[in-house]
This record gives sequence, C-alpha cells and structure tokens, in this order.
Amino acid sequence: MSPQNPESIRRKDLACYLQRPFVRDSLTTADCMFLVIVALFPSAGYGIYMYGRLAAYVIGISVGTAIVCELVMSLVLFRKVTVLDYSCVVTGFMLGLILPPNVPFLYPVIGSAAAILLGKMAFGGLGRNFVNPAAAGKITVVILYRLVLGARFGDEYLTYSPLTLVERGGILDLRELLLGNVPGCIGTGSVVTIAIGAVFLVLTNVIDLTVPLSVLGSFSVFYFLLGSHGLNAYYLVLQLCAGGLLFEAFFMATDYTTSPMSRRGKIWYGIIIGVLTGILRKLGVMETSALLALLAANLLSRLIDRRTMPAAFGARARIRRTTVHGTATTRARKREREEKRNTEQDARFEAFEKQAATQGRIGGSETAGTVSEKALELQKSRRPVVRRTPDPELLSGLPAFEELEEQKAFEEAKKRRMEQLSGKKPQE
Repeated sequence: MSPQNPESIRRKDLACYLQRPFVRDSLTTADCMFLVIVALFPSAGYGIYMYGRLAAYVIGISVGTAIVCELVMSLVLFRKVTVLDYSCVVTGFMLGLILPPNVPFLYPVIGSAAAILLGKMAFGGLGRNFVNPAAAGKITVVILYRLVLGARFGDEYLTYSPLTLVERGGILDLRELLLGNVPGCIGTGSVVTIAIGAVFLVLTNVIDLTVPLSVLGSFSVFYFLLGSHGLNAYYLVLQLCAGGLLFEAFFMATDYTTSPMSRRGKIWYGIIIGVLTGILRKLGVMETSALLALLAANLLSRLIDRRTMPAAFGARARIRRTTVHGTATTRARKREREEKRNTEQDARFEAFEKQAATQGRIGGSETAGTVSEKALELQKSRRPVVRRTPDPELLSGLPAFEELEEQKAFEEAKKRRMEQLSGKKPQE
C-alpha cells in the first residue's frame, strides 16, 4: 500500500469537519420571507374583497412605510441594506393585516415606523430584535390612540372586533365567523384563509406546529377551567377564532428570532402566550390580549432558552448530590478522616524538612553535657517496667492504636531523614 500524502489527509479531515455535524439548508432568509408573504396573500385578498380599497390602502401604506424606514435607517447608520431580504415587507404586511380597515392613514404610518425603528433597527436589525416588530407597532398605535388620537378621530377605531360585539350582548353565527363575514381587522377575520396560509407554511417547512398547538391548547384548557362560560363549546370556538388569536399563533408567535429554539422551550413559550391571553381576556382586554401576551412571551424567550436548552454533547453535567445511608456513610466518614490525617501528617513532615534545611546539617548529639545529676539519679532509681506486647488483632480497630502507629511511622521517617542530613548511613 502506497503511503498517503499528509496534505490530502488534512484536506479530507477539513472537508469532513465542514460537512458534519452541521445542518445545511438551501432556504435563505429572502426565500423564507417570500414564503411568508405568499402565505399572507389569502388573508389579505379576502380582507380586500370584504372591505374594499380602504383595506388595500392600509396594507400598501404600512408596507411602503416599513420599506422606507428600513432603507433610511440602513443608510443613516451605515449598515448593510437589508430591504431585499423582504423582512421589512413581512413586518409591514402583518401590521396592515392586524389593523381595522377604516382607520385613518396616519395609523399604519405610525405603526410601521414604530415597528421598524423601535422594534427592529434599534436593536441591530433582523435577527437581533427580541420582540415581534409588527406586534410592537400595533401596540404603539393602540397606546397613541388611547392617549392622543382617540380624542381627534373618535371612538370607533381599534374596537372593531367580534369579541367586542359579543361582550356588548350581540350574537354571532359561527359559520359566518369561520368564513370571515364579521366585522374585524383586515386579515384576522377569516379562519379559512388563516388555515390555508398556515398549511402552506407547514408544508414548506417554514414553521412547525409546536408553538401554535401549545398556544391554542393552553388557552382552551384555561378557558374551560376559568372562563366565564365553562364548558360551552360555542364560546370557546368564538374565543379561539376571534380577536386575532389564530393569526398571531400561526404567523407571529412562530417568528424565528423572538421564539425559543428548543422543542421544550417552544412548548412553554406557547403555554405562556395562551395562559396570558386567557388572563387578559378574563380582565376585559379583548382585541389586544393576544398581542400583549405575545410581547410578554418575547421578553421571556431568552430566559426560556437558558432554562430548557439541552446540554451540548461532551459538556460537563451538573453534579447531583446523593445521600449515603447505613454502612456506606460510615465508610465515607472514615475515608474523610484518613485523608485529613494523611494531609496533616504530610504537612508536618514538610514543615520539619524545611526547618532542618534552613538550620543546615546536624552533627553529633544536641543534648550532650546538658543532662543534670538529679536526672541521672532518677533514671537509676526507677522501677523496671515489664513491657507486654498486646495482641495486634485486638488493638487494630482502636483509633488510639492507629494514631500511635502513625506517630511511630512519623518518628521513624523523621529519624531516617535526620540521619540522611547528617551524612550517616541509615540503619536497616
């Protein structure tokens, strides 16, 4: 076998590194946004068919304002022009669809400008925003309407929804609600057109159903348990199909940038949106309840990712403390005592070595000529001591005997070390 060239081996390893384990897809950002625009066309077309050219004007003004604002901000901040990735078109398109058809033309201008400038470009552009831009634009319009614009244009705008009519005592036909023959926003009234767009996005792998099903399922459970009408299916279908909940669950809550990445995180994300929507509607907030819940979940998205993201392969897992019972506890404590004793003995021996090294070599007897006569007399007059060797098996389990053996080993090591420093040959 002929030897391989090392350069070719390195190239093969590099090619393997670049191919695996990364996931590659030919779908670009522009392609993804274009597919979302196509999915929004059924809702927009039906809204224009229902409400006429005013709806078309609102959508067109919203999209145009979004394009101009993003282009101007890119040029002013010397950033790359990202108009051709169609993200600003999607933002303006969604904002136009969640506005009523009879609003003054100032509303879509303010909403689109706020969505692009405050909800997107202020944080660095596409991929860096942490709230949905279209939802931020709609909430900005609602706040300005409540504070300023409502006093000028009257009280008939932004409260134009089926939920408001039902709360005022009206009755809606569910068939008309599914077909969109009810008053409401431009693109959120027809359940059929929303379903067509959602199926298209699922078939083209732009979104998955984890977040929408979590939103709708958690809202249904909450409404059945704590709703005003209990297990009444009519009011549940009305709450699901009206108020823009379906549109926001399929088209806005599935935004890549503002939603969690893990599957478990997406489930919790959808549950938060559904439960908060139910709470807000319980408190009387009808039209903007789903949008407010979506913005609150957007703010919690990074925290959800941090808590639910699975650990990478090879990462150190958390150390779990386990409680040891019975004889294992005794063995563990004995092992800790032995390790502590050995550590102290090593520390004492090292301290002795340092002290002996600083004093230099020791020769002769340090106590020569220092013993008194009285001490010698006491030594001669003492009784002989009969030393008995105890049974090692009986003393081996006593802590005092173990400490004595350790002290004896320490003294012998000390003696051998002193003899080595003095130049004598250690005794065997």
